[in-house]
Amino acid sequence: MAPPRLQPRRSAVLVGLHVVLLSLGPLSGCGSDAPAKPKADLCSGALAEKFATLVGGTADDVAFSLVQAPDDGFVLAGRSDSLATGANRGWAAKVDKYGRFIWGTDLGPTAGFGAADVTSATGGGYLVAHGAMAVMKLDEAGAVQWQRTHADTSKLPRIAYAIARSATGGGVIAGAAYTAAGGTTAAREALLVRFGDKGEQVWSQTYKRDALTQPEDVATVDKGFLLVGWTEGKIGATGRDFWALRTGDTGNELWNKRWGGSFDDEAKAVAIAPDGGFVLTGLTHSIGAGGADLWVMKVDANGGQLWSRSYGGEEADEGHGITRVGDNFVMTGRRNSLGVGPGGLWLLEISGSGDLVWQATYGAAWKTQGFAVIALHDGYAVAGSSIRNSMGGNDFWLVRSDKIGQHKCPGALCFGADDLSCGAALRCDTATDPATCATIAK
Repeated sequence: MAPPRLQPRRSAVLVGLHVVLLSLGPLSGCGSDAPAKPKADLCSGALAEKFATLVGGTADDVAFSLVQAPDDGFVLAGRSDSLATGANRGWAAKVDKYGRFIWGTDLGPTAGFGAADVTSATGGGYLVAHGAMAVMKLDEAGAVQWQRTHADTSKLPRIAYAIARSATGGGVIAGAAYTAAGGTTAAREALLVRFGDKGEQVWSQTYKRDALTQPEDVATVDKGFLLVGWTEGKIGATGRDFWALRTGDTGNELWNKRWGGSFDDEAKAVAIAPDGGFVLTGLTHSIGAGGADLWVMKVDANGGQLWSRSYGGEEADEGHGITRVGDNFVMTGRRNSLGVGPGGLWLLEISGSGDLVWQATYGAAWKTQGFAVIALHDGYAVAGSSIRNSMGGNDFWLVRSDKIGQHKCPGALCFGADDLSCGAALRCDTATDPATCATIAK
């Protein structure tokens, strides 16, 4: 019998779920696989603790979200096909502040759609949403403290896509409730489940604009919640539009709006603006320079459009994640057009009025992408995937940069001379000191 693709270090049965802690060896970049303490001198200077690191197994592993841990490490959540328990599982993984692997937790089946989202929990630990409207609480060591599933008794799927903590305890899960069979073209509604401190349901509500209404992100706003995603009027046809809906604190609908052009436009993430409005990012096929462009739109608190801008080139360029930084916004996605390095995972900052401040790419076109970005005190962290230098298929990819997108620390895992994100041709030499990288021979 073939060995499991990810070797378990130890396991425990907790709250009905097997939690597998995984040792990935050299996949954790230039650091050791499970250090007791980070090396104080791993990197030094202005770009200390800046890196790009891979975590994963021999099949596809894609990180969709991340949160910073209290010890300055990071917890990522996504989908894994590499676990010994089977393919299409939810997976959470923690790395330390240098990008070195600490633990991994098998979250269970993803219900075939692969979404997962993580946020910090009140009082410590992490809340994760994934699969069939499941929510679970992980402690700082990755052990499951409790879990609840908010699927109904019908055979039609209910799929979680995003989670947000509530200001009054517990939080909300945003998902899709299918109303007909048919896979990705099936009719569906947006579903919002409000849960308490132990995951118990407080209320649930469905919303729709058209036959296919798909949420992608959720945010806690003043006295309620904001859902964003896309909506489509005719099943299986083009014509998706940006969509957003605002609710009150009991789930009552306040407004429900769509924006777009003649072709597919999909909102993927939202950030709250300083003036109480909202900035949506995603992708557009209706406007811009190429087959797809990253699209950003600002609306006011009542959903009135204030401005929109597109960014990109002649190829398919996409936006997937956004975070606010003061009056500005930083976004991530994938850039396949030439002109900003070799393409791949894309990080860019815009002003509050949509003007480009800076942009950077990491990796290579079609082989790397970013799905979520968070702001840190001295830069940004991006979760996504990379097939470059992976164990096979995609791996979780974490990029930790400074405030203008650089990560040139010599302890970083770099991909060679064609990766302009490194600023030098470096590769990890894990056969020697794990904190040392060697220059590639020309």
